[in-house]
Amino acid sequence: MFTILNENMERQTRYNPDKKQTYEVFVLSVFLHGAECWTPRKEDEHRILTAEMEWLMKLVGVSRRQRKKNGDIRLDLSQMETLVQKIQRR
Repeated sequence: MFTILNENMERQTRYNPDKKQTYEVFVLSVFLHGAECWTPRKEDEHRILTAEMEWLMKLVGVSRRQRKKNGDIRLDLSQMETLVQKIQRR
């Protein structure tokens, strides 16, 4: 499933609101579904943040070579709460 979503995200380089909705429906729901069953370690939190930023960068159409800060990407998407913070809040 994530392979198909990756191809969809990479297809269009400009930001599209449909991409954000796809991210919220599929990616967030998968990550948050099992969050009540386990306590994440620091290593898990790091991996979750890395995966989240990879998805957000694809959403905006930014590559790692552009060296844009994570906070700036989150500001562009009006999403200041990280996935780890959402998991801890649950």
